[in-house]
Amino acid sequence: MHKGIIVYIIVLIALVIVAYIYTGFKLPPIITSSSIATTTISHATSATTTATTTANYSYIYPCQNFQIYLIAPNTTQRGLCSWSGGTLGIWLAGGNYGAHVSIVGVNNVTYFNGTAPYSCLSFIDNFSAPAQNYKISISTGGKSASCGYSIVKLNTTTVPPKKYYQYIYNGAFSNGKYTGWNVSGKGFGLAPLNITYADAHNCYLGQPWANYNGTFFATTYNCGLTNAPGNLTSAPFIANFSRPFLNFRIISPAEGQLYVEVLQNGTPAIVAHFNTFNVSSQGNAQATFQNASIPLTPVIGKIVQVRVVAQVLQVEKFIAVGDFSLSSKPISAPGILVNMSIA
Repeated sequence: MHKGIIVYIIVLIALVIVAYIYTGFKLPPIITSSSIATTTISHATSATTTATTTANYSYIYPCQNFQIYLIAPNTTQRGLCSWSGGTLGIWLAGGNYGAHVSIVGVNNVTYFNGTAPYSCLSFIDNFSAPAQNYKISISTGGKSASCGYSIVKLNTTTVPPKKYYQYIYNGAFSNGKYTGWNVSGKGFGLAPLNITYADAHNCYLGQPWANYNGTFFATTYNCGLTNAPGNLTSAPFIANFSRPFLNFRIISPAEGQLYVEVLQNGTPAIVAHFNTFNVSSQGNAQATFQNASIPLTPVIGKIVQVRVVAQVLQVEKFIAVGDFSLSSKPISAPGILVNMSIA
C-alpha cells in the first residue's frame, strides 16, 4: 500500500518535470479576465513624502489627498481618484516647464481644464465635486521657468493658506473670481468684469474696453449705474530685490478718492494717484487701459499687499485695474501718475 503511494508520487513528479522542460523552463502564465493599461502616477503618501508608483486605473487613490507631479518637459501623467462628494480644492504648479491640467469625472463632465498660472504650487480654485471617480491628467510643455516640479494636487483645503507669495496672487483675476483678494464694500461687485461680455453688452463708456491683456478686470464701473464705494486688497506678497516694480493696468480719472496703495502690516506705505484720462493720444480714454507702475523700493524685503481704493459715488468717477505683476522694469505710460506719497 505504501509502496503504491510512493510510486504514484514519483510518477507525478516526473510528469511535472517533463512538462516544465517541454514549456522551455517557463511556468504557465496567470490569466486574468481583462487587461488594463498601466500608467505611472505620483501619489502623496504622507504630508512630507511623495512616492512614485507604477499603477493602473484599477487602483484608485482618495481625492482628498491626491497629487501627480512631472519633472521633465513634453510629458503626460494620468491618475484616478475617488471622492465621496463635497468641495475639493485645486492646487497647481507650472514648475520648470509649465503644466496643463484636466479633471474629468466618470460622468464625462469636465471640472477643470487649463494651465497653471504660476510656477510654484498655489491654490487655484475649488469646485463642487459630486461623489464619483475623477480622471486627472497633467502635461508639461517645453518652456523654461523656475520652481521645480509641475504639480496638480487635490485636497479639501478650499481657501488660500494664510501665507505670503513671491508674486501677485491672482493678479489678472484669470479665474473670473476675486480668489485670494479681500473685497470690502459693494464697489467692485461680487466678481471681476468679463471684458468680452462687457463689450458684447455695451457695458462701457463711449467705445469698447481696449489695451487689456486678460479676460477679467476689477472695476467700480457698473454699466451706467451709480458707482458704489469699495476696496480690493490682494493676498500678501514679498517685495523682492530682483523684481522691485509693481506693474499693472489701470483706468482712472484724477480723483482724490480713487487710488492704489501698498500696505505694510495693514498700513499704507505707498499711495499713488493716477489720471489716465489725460493721455492726449487716446481717442477714448474712459475705456482704454494704461500701463502703470509703482516702485516698491521703500518696502523691499517686506511683506506687503496691494489695495485698490474707490471711495466715490459718481457715475463717471470709477477705477478699473488688472494684470498686476512684479517686474524688474517699470512699464508706466508717461504723464498718468498724478502724485505718489511714501509713509
